[in-house]
Amino acid sequence: MKVMILNNSGNVGKSFLARELFYFNMQNVCDDVALIEIETHNSASSKFNIDTIKISGRELNTLYKQLLINDCAVVDVGASNIIALFEELAKNDVNNIIEEIDYFVVPVTNKSKIQDDTLKILLALIELGVPREKIKVVFNAVDDIKQMNAFIQKASKIVDINENLVIPEYQYLNEIEKMGITTYQLANSEKDYKALAKEAYKQGDIEKGDKYADLSLMKGSAKKISEKLKEIFEYFKK
Repeated sequence: MKVMILNNSGNVGKSFLARELFYFNMQNVCDDVALIEIETHNSASSKFNIDTIKISGRELNTLYKQLLINDCAVVDVGASNIIALFEELAKNDVNNIIEEIDYFVVPVTNKSKIQDDTLKILLALIELGVPREKIKVVFNAVDDIKQMNAFIQKASKIVDINENLVIPEYQYLNEIEKMGITTYQLANSEKDYKALAKEAYKQGDIEKGDKYADLSLMKGSAKKISEKLKEIFEYFKK
């Protein structure tokens, strides 16, 4: 399986989906998964001790070779590089890239500007020649799909919309990532953070105790997030 996650907008959850929805879940069905970041600024995933392949939007040849080398790959396109990438795609035989990618995943939120940008990228993908059935919209940080009705009506004229691909907004998501750990890593950690917190407090290390206490509290939320993402990933396996 190979997927590309992209949108014109930043702060829409592209890297979150790349890591949490695809990279970790694909490891259960693939021997090895490549996480390719098309980004010229800071890596969004390497800070979580995840090995990434970082290239720019101008390095289409490198992207193509990585897609040929890896049977399973997640391509996270940074908003700062999407114009360059599309310019390169337009100048070359885009069918070579399209054939290698199973799904072009476009996340969207309930923000009006992001929805407008999402409609533009959907049209751009169609104009590039990406088959309608390969384009998937994922609703991120959306608690009620009904609030997306106006967007869905517009987007449905461009691509097929699956209203089951909805990720709610989770209370502790940002706090978990600020701890330098992914939700998947926290949810699957074998560490007893509650016991570690108690031990740290006994030793008078309040800072470490507070950190472990927070991780203990947030582990339940991380499990809920991971379970939901695993459920959504099943739609991409079909």
